[in-house]
Amino acid sequence: MAFFKHQKTTVALIQNNIKKHDVVLAYYQNRYILHRIIKINGDNITLSGDGAFLKEQVKQTDILGKVISYQTRKTINVESKGYKIRVFLWVYNPLRKIILRLKR
Repeated sequence: MAFFKHQKTTVALIQNNIKKHDVVLAYYQNRYILHRIIKINGDNITLSGDGAFLKEQVKQTDILGKVISYQTRKTINVESKGYKIRVFLWVYNPLRKIILRLKR
């Protein structure tokens, strides 16, 4: 799973319908964050970074757009099957928390 790195990753956004597992740009506590949607409950959206344990609660109006592609060394389309499989394997990996702790 690729993590977005500050000032090293470029993302393309679109204002469109959001769904669970989309990565979105949101305004949270006076700063902008790029995090994945883990839960939608009406206007309340729960976000979490792929490398984070904390969760953020935002409103639908705090979301500025969803990521449709990103570029570090090469451009990745987040709608591609390969990317979706990687996201699924990472998000639902029972060892995810252990892997993240070891990386720190």
